Amino acid sequence: MKFCFLVLLCAVAFAQDSGTALSTLVHATTLRNTSKLPQKTLALIDPLLDTANNARIAGRIAESLKDFDHAITLLEGKPWTPEHSWNAALTMKAGHYILKQGERLQLTFGQTWEPDQPLAKRPTLEVSLVPTPGMGSPEFLKTIGRVDLTSADHPFQTAVTIPDVADGNYRILATFEGLGQKSIPVKVRSTLMARVQADKARAKKLPAEMPELPSALGHLAKVEGADRGEAGEKLASLELTSDLTEAEQMLAALEKGKDPFHNRYGDLQKSYKSKVDGTYQPYRLYVPTDYNTSSAYPLLVLLHGMGGDENTMFDGYGNGAILKAAEHHSYLVACPKGREPAAMYLGPAEQDVLDVLADVSRAYKINPNRIYLAGHSMGAYGTWSIAADHPDVFAALAPISGGGNTAIAPKLKSMPQFVVHGDADPTVPVTQSRLMVEAMKKAGAEVKYTEVPGGNHVDVVVPIFDAMFLFFDRHVKP
Repeated sequence: MKFCFLVLLCAVAFAQDSGTALSTLVHATTLRNTSKLPQKTLALIDPLLDTANNARIAGRIAESLKDFDHAITLLEGKPWTPEHSWNAALTMKAGHYILKQGERLQLTFGQTWEPDQPLAKRPTLEVSLVPTPGMGSPEFLKTIGRVDLTSADHPFQTAVTIPDVADGNYRILATFEGLGQKSIPVKVRSTLMARVQADKARAKKLPAEMPELPSALGHLAKVEGADRGEAGEKLASLELTSDLTEAEQMLAALEKGKDPFHNRYGDLQKSYKSKVDGTYQPYRLYVPTDYNTSSAYPLLVLLHGMGGDENTMFDGYGNGAILKAAEHHSYLVACPKGREPAAMYLGPAEQDVLDVLADVSRAYKINPNRIYLAGHSMGAYGTWSIAADHPDVFAALAPISGGGNTAIAPKLKSMPQFVVHGDADPTVPVTQSRLMVEAMKKAGAEVKYTEVPGGNHVDVVVPIFDAMFLFFDRHVKP
């Protein structure tokens, strides 16, 4: 039996904490649908998944996460013990994540839920600084703090001193005697945040209405967000120094009254100031090398899946396959961040998509009758829902490996749609696209539906890019 919880997604509004439960649901569902465990074992796991999802829908997030983690542990073939429950519930946060040598750093430990059983003995905590691969010997481990937790309450805090180590990527490792370990990524960068403050002061001297100033400030906001821990496990892969260099080059151009994106083609990183909350939201933009202002160009707005960001569709599918296809077909392609990783393109995340569209249309000559919307997984859900809210904007759609609310079909009856799904998808069952396609055809919409035999959730994406652009080429708004 395949588990399918994603049918509920379109009816639920998500905050950040429930977004965590939602992404955990998707992970657990995929594990369940690909599990080779005996049916007798799965019969013990399925009620946990049902209970966890019911708690998620009811807003009991801690209870939901506990049952999801219990189910995931069993699906991974591990026993669910009091010690494992305690360790799984444990959270670890740092005061900030871009550090300097010699500074005192506050660490906070808490628990997402109350463990099933109290521990017979409270552990001792040892905190260490460990380099990531490439930062030195794998045996290198520097102890920077010890805490006796015998009488400690949750949450509890401790402070450690960052040793005199080389700039680079590290992990702060918390080892609990007899219970396992937790770790978080950090960067040691002696001058990075000082440069951010200097660049922000420099930006304040420029007129706030300069149209490309948000892109420079967006690079600075990215570094500050990483320092607050917003990058999560992606922190080590971020080249934040290059973000600062890009921001400084933009500021230098703006100080001379020049457009920092003039005559720049290819893969660009841009930002805009959100009208929702005043934050600087990033997006990626591809500009084909033949772009010129003598004619208006088609634009594809491309939405990433759950857990992704503005970089996912550009970097994570076939090593930039979408960029090569866009260059070949002479399309601009914009990929919004979509706010939180599990926001489902609802509320502020939907506005992000519209704001990216507005910012690209401001800066480039776009054919208003050739604006297209596509997305994968969560992005496919967003493609259908956003197009239903704004049916007059887009010339055609391409939802891939997704689903939606069939009740919106009448709103999209005049919208041509290119739909793709693999029939072996373990994450979003193929029935989700089948239901939407049936509803769209019944409403009178033109739909080209490709169901890939044996296709899974991801491997169906890259092979259809060329056909998708050809479909768009044939559909222009009257």
